[in-house]
Amino acid sequence: MLLTCLGIIEAALLTWAVVTFLRGSYVTALLCVGIAAWWTIPAVAQFIMPTLMPRVTCANGELTIRPDRRLDRMMLIATLGGAPLLGLTAVLSALGRMDLPTQSLGSEGGVFAWVPMICGGLAGVFTVFFVLIVKFGGIGYLRLGPEGFERAEAFRKTAKRHWDEVTDVSDTAPDRPQAIYPLVITTDDGEQHSIDNSAMYTREGRTLYEFVRFYWLHPELRVELADDRAVERFHEMQAAQRERDSRS
Repeated sequence: MLLTCLGIIEAALLTWAVVTFLRGSYVTALLCVGIAAWWTIPAVAQFIMPTLMPRVTCANGELTIRPDRRLDRMMLIATLGGAPLLGLTAVLSALGRMDLPTQSLGSEGGVFAWVPMICGGLAGVFTVFFVLIVKFGGIGYLRLGPEGFERAEAFRKTAKRHWDEVTDVSDTAPDRPQAIYPLVITTDDGEQHSIDNSAMYTREGRTLYEFVRFYWLHPELRVELADDRAVERFHEMQAAQRERDSRS
C-alpha cells in the first residue's frame, strides 16, 4: 500500500515535470524532477527493510544497537537533500516563480496556495532532523548495560533508566497507533519508553524485542552486556529468528 502511494506521487511529479518543461517553465520542471528523485528514498528504504543488519557493538561496559548503516545514510541523504530542495520550492512558489495548478477546490489558488507554507515547514523539520542525526551519529540507538538502558531517537526525548525501574517489556503499543513494530519498555512511574518501528533494527523487530526482554527477565546475566558475550547472544538470537522465518 505504501509503495503504491509513493509510486502515484512519483508519477504525478514526473508528469508535471514533463508538462512544465513543454510550457517552458524549466525551473519548475527541474524542481519536480529533483523532488521525484528525492521521493524514491522511502521506497528504497522499504525495499531493503527485510535485509537490514543492525550494528551491535560493545564499548565502555555497555552494548549499543544501531540500525543498519544503509538506513542511517539514506535518512541523512533525505534530510540533507530535502531541506534545501523544499526550502527552494517554498521561496519560489511564494514569489510566484513556479508553474503550479491554480484552480482547485473552488478557491483562489486552491490547495496549491499552501505550497509555500507546507514546503517551508517541511524544510525546517528536515533541517532539525539532519542536526539530530548528526548529533546521535544516526537516526537512533538502544544502549543496554548491566545497570540500565538508554533509548535515543530523533524528535523524542532520550530515555535513560535503571533495570530495577522496568515493570514490563512488550511489543504492543495501543496508545501509539502510529507504531508499526513497537518495542515498549514500561517503568514503575507509568512511563512507556518506546521504539515505534523496531523493524529498523531487526526483521519485524522480533529479535530486538526478545533480546531486551531476555535481559530484563534474567538479571543474573546482565553482566554479559558489559562484554562481547551479549553481542554473541544477539547474533545467535537473530540467526535463530531467521531460521524460524525460513521455515514458516
